[in-house]
Amino acid sequence: MKRSRISLIITAAALALALSACAEGPVGIFASIAAETDINRLATKEFRGTSPSFVAKLNISGTDYYYAGIGGLYRRTTGATSWDKVDTSAAGSSKYVATSGVVNSGTDTLYVTFADPDTKNVIGVFSFNGTTWARVDGSFPVTGEKLRHVLLANNQLFAVTAVETLEDDVVTKTEHKVYRLNGAAFAVSTGAGPLEIGLPNAIAYDGTDYWFSAGTSTLDGPDNNLTKETRSVQLGGVFADATGLFFTGRDGRIYEWDDPDWKASAAFEDYNDRPYSFGIPVVVDDPSGNSTLLVPSRAYPQGTVRDQGLGYLEFDATGFTVTSPKIADKSRRISTLNNYFITLDGKSVKQILAFDENGSAASHERLFALTDGDGLWSNQWQGSSWSGWRRE
Repeated sequence: MKRSRISLIITAAALALALSACAEGPVGIFASIAAETDINRLATKEFRGTSPSFVAKLNISGTDYYYAGIGGLYRRTTGATSWDKVDTSAAGSSKYVATSGVVNSGTDTLYVTFADPDTKNVIGVFSFNGTTWARVDGSFPVTGEKLRHVLLANNQLFAVTAVETLEDDVVTKTEHKVYRLNGAAFAVSTGAGPLEIGLPNAIAYDGTDYWFSAGTSTLDGPDNNLTKETRSVQLGGVFADATGLFFTGRDGRIYEWDDPDWKASAAFEDYNDRPYSFGIPVVVDDPSGNSTLLVPSRAYPQGTVRDQGLGYLEFDATGFTVTSPKIADKSRRISTLNNYFITLDGKSVKQILAFDENGSAASHERLFALTDGDGLWSNQWQGSSWSGWRRE
C-alpha cells in the first residue's frame, strides 16, 4: 500500500515528536528522558540485548506464573515485576538453554525444549507440571534429526525437526518433519515429512484443521494427517479468528485463505517506503470489548534487507478483511505514539503474545513482545487502557 494511511500517520507523528523534543520544559526533551527512564525502571539486567524464545503462562495450584526462555528459563507471577531464574537441574542440568516452550492449559503442563550449551544440540522435550520435570518420549528426537521447537494449538502439542543432508560437512539440503504428541510418544503426522519446506514457525487452529506457516509453504489438516500447499510468498506467521484464517507475509502483505481463494492485501510500507517484513501476529481482545490485530515486523536473519520497516502495526480486528484492512483508531491503540517511538519503533519484533490475567480467557490484560536482540517487552491493561510498553 504505497504511502499507506499508517505511513502518513507515523510520518506526521514523527515530525511532531521531533519538534516537541527540541522544546525546553516538561513537554520536550526532558519528558522524553523521563519516559525512557520509566520504561527501563523495572528492567531485568539479564534480559538486556537478548532474543527471547518464548513466553507461556502456567497455573500452579491456583497461582499463575509466566515462564520465559531467555537463555536459561525464567519465571515470575502475573502480579510481580521481577523474574527469577528457574533451576533446571531436575531436568538434567542447571545450564540448559530453553529454546522453545508452550503450555497445555487443559492439563496445566509446561513443555520446554532444552539445548546443551556445550554441544548446542537441542536434547529433547521436557514437561513440567508445577512440581516435577520429566522427559517426554526418551527416544525423541530420533537419530539423524535435529529438534527445532515445539508448537501448540487447541492444546495439541507438535514438535518440529530438521533433517540435514551434508556434503563435505556442508549442509546442502534441509527438510522438516512435524510430529504430534500421541499419548506419551511423538509420531510423525501423515504427509508431514520429511518435506522440503521452510521451518514451520507458527500454528493456528480454525475449529476443524491445524494450519502451519512454513516458508513458502503451508501445512493443514487434522493433527494426524497434514497436507502441504505451496504458496507464492515467504510467510511470517498465521492466525485464525472468528472471521477467518490469515497469514502474514515477509513482503508486507496480509493474506487470507477463503477456500478456495487466496486473497492478499496491498503491501504496507513505512514512512521511508520500505516494506514491512511481518512476523507472528496476535489478536488482542481487551476488557473494554475492543479487538485489535497486532502484526509485528521483523528483520529476518536470512533476509536480504536489514533496514526494512520494523516495530509493529495495529489494525481493527473486528470484521477484519485483507481487502479493506482498517488501522486501529488512535483512541484505543495498544500504545501512544510517544511510548511506541521510545520502545518498539525500529526494533525487530518476531512475535507478540497476549494473555488473560483475570481468569477469563475472553479478554487479555497482558502483552509480551519478543524482539531480536532487544530483550523482552510487556504492556499491561490498567483499568480502562493499556499502560504502554516497558522493558521486562
